[in-house]
Amino acid sequence: MAGTLGAWPPPGRPSRLLTGRGSPGARRGEGVACFATGGWRDEQDLGGDRQAGMRDGGRGTDGAVDEPGDETALRAALARARADAAAAHDRLSFLVDVSRTVAATADHAAVLQAVLDLAVPRIADAGLALLPRGGALERVAVAHREPEAAALGRRYVLGTIQSLDSEGVGPVAFRTGKLQINTASQIQPDARLPDYLRQTIEVFGLRSWVSVPIQAGGETLGVLSLGFNDPQAVESDEGIAMAVELAGRSASALVGGLLLEHEREVALALQSSVLPASLPDVPGYEIAARYVPAQSNVRVGGDWYDALVLPDRNVAITIGDVSGHGLTAASTMGQLRNALRAYAVEGHGPPEVIGLLSCLLESTGDDQYASMIDLRVEPDAGTFEWVSAGHPPLLHLHAGTAVQLGEPHGILLGADSSVASPTGRGRLAPGDALVLFTDGLVERRDTGIDEGIAALERSLLAVVDPSADALCAAAFDRPDEGYEDDVCVLVIRRVPTAA
Repeated sequence: MAGTLGAWPPPGRPSRLLTGRGSPGARRGEGVACFATGGWRDEQDLGGDRQAGMRDGGRGTDGAVDEPGDETALRAALARARADAAAAHDRLSFLVDVSRTVAATADHAAVLQAVLDLAVPRIADAGLALLPRGGALERVAVAHREPEAAALGRRYVLGTIQSLDSEGVGPVAFRTGKLQINTASQIQPDARLPDYLRQTIEVFGLRSWVSVPIQAGGETLGVLSLGFNDPQAVESDEGIAMAVELAGRSASALVGGLLLEHEREVALALQSSVLPASLPDVPGYEIAARYVPAQSNVRVGGDWYDALVLPDRNVAITIGDVSGHGLTAASTMGQLRNALRAYAVEGHGPPEVIGLLSCLLESTGDDQYASMIDLRVEPDAGTFEWVSAGHPPLLHLHAGTAVQLGEPHGILLGADSSVASPTGRGRLAPGDALVLFTDGLVERRDTGIDEGIAALERSLLAVVDPSADALCAAAFDRPDEGYEDDVCVLVIRRVPTAA
């Protein structure tokens, strides 16, 4: 509300200007002004060792301002009060940002890097995070307010190992489970060190550090360290309290990350046990397959593939993707794969198998769905038939072209088992190949699935010697950046006849 400061205090109301120690925004030894009307009261600091009150010249011994209407003193006190309120708001806003960030991040190192990126330079000049790795501590996150120092930290500090037995504040905090403060003067780099290390220390060198163990359930999960150019910064109750708060919020995210990592490991183990250890040897044909798990910890899903020779000598090829991620999706994937094998060996064709699997999913009552292709190849004639249950299209590579076999196209498994699944048919000429894949291969955030399939076709057609293995390898065009979802690719190719 806009306005001007009128006469203060109101007529008949004496005013006293008080100081209170221990304000959240004050360092030890500093006072914070506040107003009171009426009687006098004393404010104590956090330690309760001294009472606050105006004791300097120009004021009475009882803390009253000599000039009750001293507008200058009142304005100064009001400005300090407003500054304290703004600082408190900034701290609360900062902690809200931290909570939102860690809640949206699963990877341990990414959580700590996100926390440091928020903390620097808002509350500290630099930051470093350590996580245990094989009996030592790895520096997994680093930040600095100066871009040059931050770049050096990412290049030379990030990923380095520190012994658990060393006397640095980080390892000591990890071993003891207690907060550690280093107020020593800036470390001078040893002239015997390599140039890049001396440069890193010179640029990154700070005057004080506070290292807080990241703990949950009585266990130390890592260490969060904040560095300051001011050697007295760690004497601030606020600075220490903020470091402890950051470590606590990081701990909750790390615990969640540990659970997700454990679930990922179990899901991967389950998938590995379900995916075939080897593919069948079919005379006149090549079969190759690849499975690549998602790069993210939280997105291990229910993608699978399978290939087996049936009693009638036909080859059953399947690929599928269960909705969702984690243990539930991986478990459902295992059930579908085993049931499909049983139905196929019993002699059921693709339409019947799709119907039976859809009925199986509906019977679980878990509202889970899956896409799948069930393909059967008659090796001698090269003919094939398939049914698609809401899955991306087959690609038929023939005579230098790639044809999408998107039709006929049925509905997802688990959606409605009473709906009959249409069957498609075709023939593999010598040298032809069929490529089956899950949607994680062609889905990208910046492009649609049609563009992804078109890019896949170009990659496959560019292969000079299109063996099944070479086609599988060509399908994966993002080896460095990884995939956001699980990916399966399976290729069956009819070997060209000898000239």
